[in-house]
Amino acid sequence: MDGLGCFMGGEIPGQYDWTIGNCVPGGVPTDDMVFSTQDVTGWQERMRITKEGNIGIGTTEPGSKLSVVGLPTSPAGLSSGDIWRDGEKLKIVP
Repeated sequence: MDGLGCFMGGEIPGQYDWTIGNCVPGGVPTDDMVFSTQDVTGWQERMRITKEGNIGIGTTEPGSKLSVVGLPTSPAGLSSGDIWRDGEKLKIVP
């Protein structure tokens, strides 16, 4: 734990690749649960569950029960089982 409420882990002892907690490491604590990973540019928030129960993937402010940012808007080039967005509906490639 980093002292701010983030549980940190990774494959190499002492080197952290992911966190689960109330903030991105080095960020401001929130009332939400935040899932982060680290890449060459630093820590990146990947998913958030708000205290209201909304889940956001690719967004720090989910406005509904499930908010996903960055989904493809066409099934072209996707594989069976992939998810894409058709307007406001999520669809699965058969």
